Amino acid sequence: MVPASRWHTARRVRDGFKVCSAWGATRVLPTFAVLACVFGCGHDDAIRHYKVPKRSWYQLPPGWAREERDAFSQLALGVRDGERKARITVSMLGGSGGGLLANVNRWRGQVGLEPLSEEASGDAFEAFEIPGCSGHYVECESSEEAESAKAIYGWIGALPDRSWFIKMHGDRVLVRRERTAFRDFLKSLDLVAADGAGHGNAE
Repeated sequence: MVPASRWHTARRVRDGFKVCSAWGATRVLPTFAVLACVFGCGHDDAIRHYKVPKRSWYQLPPGWAREERDAFSQLALGVRDGERKARITVSMLGGSGGGLLANVNRWRGQVGLEPLSEEASGDAFEAFEIPGCSGHYVECESSEEAESAKAIYGWIGALPDRSWFIKMHGDRVLVRRERTAFRDFLKSLDLVAADGAGHGNAE
């Protein structure tokens, strides 16, 4: 028979071991959890940062290239064929920008044509909608027979607080040749995304 004093001593040792074991577990387990996380997480689980490319608000036709824009344009493009060249610009102006007829007559003057009257202008414009903005398409060609004759194909659209002016101006032969590409370029535009790229005056 075990003496009472020895039995109590053994129980105290046993209970103390339980307490120490429980206390040690509370200290050791979190430590192992941290170490497991540190050494168990491979490089594949690391946080990655990605740069998502911003979608362009236009599609560049084949053979066209970006050119340095001036203070009047959001975008300037160019196309060349030997000595022949044409420049394409996208401009935005606050308000009505002077109105459709006034701007078309300004373009006509730039290629040596007489201005149109209000009565005669009906057949000069083609309704042409770009996503998000209704507008009119027009073609102005010099009547000269010279090889250096110029032409302007353009689009004018109006929103409640601003107007857009998009034109291709240059060698008449080249402008005619790029007509389909220019119209496809117009259809590709996202003027909502283009807004804020800079303000300027119509050219």
